Amino acid sequence: MIRDAELIKVPLVLLDSADWQAIKHQLVSQQLLFKEAKEAFLLLNTPEQRYQYLLEQKPHWLEQLSLNEVAMYLGISAISLSRIRRRLNLS
Repeated sequence: MIRDAELIKVPLVLLDSADWQAIKHQLVSQQLLFKEAKEAFLLLNTPEQRYQYLLEQKPHWLEQLSLNEVAMYLGISAISLSRIRRRLNLS
């Protein structure tokens, strides 16, 4: 599904200038926090727990993404996701 979005292009060379250092720092910090949270999510939860999290917290993702995309996000195969869904009687 394609959705409307606003795209802001910023040449990467701008991020090297002194005026943009605070923004660059914020962007890098935000990205590191996101990556750390996703790594913890994948390492500390079983695939079924990860899927249940999406059911409870991100149902709009499940409506908009294909099962293959959801499986990739969860770090499992589409077959494993199908089995989880069947166990949870959601298929």
